Amino acid sequence: MEPTSPPKDPSRAWLALRFGVVSGWRVFKALLGSVFSQSLRGGAVLAILVATALFSAPKAQRIGDNLQIALPLAAWGCAAVTGRGTEFFGRYAVMFLGAHAVKIGLGPVPMNIRPSGGGHGFPSAHSSTASLGATTLVRECLMRHPLAQGAAIVAAGFTGASRIEANAHDIWQVLAGWLWGIGCALIPVAPIGRGLLVVWAVVCWPVRTVMARARR
Repeated sequence: MEPTSPPKDPSRAWLALRFGVVSGWRVFKALLGSVFSQSLRGGAVLAILVATALFSAPKAQRIGDNLQIALPLAAWGCAAVTGRGTEFFGRYAVMFLGAHAVKIGLGPVPMNIRPSGGGHGFPSAHSSTASLGATTLVRECLMRHPLAQGAAIVAAGFTGASRIEANAHDIWQVLAGWLWGIGCALIPVAPIGRGLLVVWAVVCWPVRTVMARARR
């Protein structure tokens, strides 16, 4: 009769997994701390933005698509080092959900129609995402690095311009996106959350109701 192996203890596997996750997070946070240290963060952000643009060239739309990812990721990295990573994630969630709630809530009204003819154009979520990242970087991360601040602002502006050039949004949809992203970076999170309900109640729902009655 072959000897049977003793049953595995699931608690040991859980402890090993937990140790691995905690150790990995500590290493990752230490790496972020080195990259986004006060003396290096300006160069780090510049390197991220330049590398993103070079990797994405020559199409302006692709550069904008990737900059709207790079800007909030850089902002989150810097926020995580200063202990505000969770707050930034909350702001990003409010920005994303708010922008798409308005897109859906406005329905087929003219201001929500893209230049290409598609719907859900107001506001530009690319512009919101880029301006949230840029505003957070300028306000909380790059105070001592004016060159990197300027690069972040230009990157956010380029992202919005690329959406116009791609015929995905008009200037008003892009401007609304910029303002929404800046607002989400500056205003406390709780008032923004309550503000989403106000936007839906005051703007989106009445507009949809009027449009539905007009189509009857």
